[in-house]
Amino acid sequence: LILPGVGERVVDGMLLDDAREMIISTLMRYFHDVDITVALTKLRRFQVHVLGQVTRPGTYLGTAVDRVSAAVRWAGGFAPNASERRIQVTSGDSLRAQADLFIFLRRGIPSANPWLRDGDIIYVPFARHRFSVRGATNESSDFEYLEGDRFSDAISFAGGFTPEAFPD
Repeated sequence: LILPGVGERVVDGMLLDDAREMIISTLMRYFHDVDITVALTKLRRFQVHVLGQVTRPGTYLGTAVDRVSAAVRWAGGFAPNASERRIQVTSGDSLRAQADLFIFLRRGIPSANPWLRDGDIIYVPFARHRFSVRGATNESSDFEYLEGDRFSDAISFAGGFTPEAFPD
């Protein structure tokens, strides 16, 4: 950031509130009795690559307020047999995060749907294992299994028992 009459200040990687505070405190050393407003005019857009089991793999433009779910949506959504639970988010050569969009949509856990960063590669693999829930549940269906899933998770995925169910 170039502040006329003051010089350059590095704001890369800073939160907007932190940058605002630094800019105002810097300017207040040079200017007195002024109102200073700091705001973004638009968000910076960057490339995100979406690969694997999506309808339209490719490169898309995202911002820092977009999440993995948005990138999958831009790529046309999940292809048949795609894993909604083992989505890999890599940055450079390292795994940055795992996304579990099924859990995000069912339980609203934000950490299961990470924010996008510049240069992220979103990889949607095939679903490895599935299980079925049938009977007196609110949503009898097939679900993707991840190691560590419990029987109680399966019932929860199926929307719980109906009033007619015998939970024993």
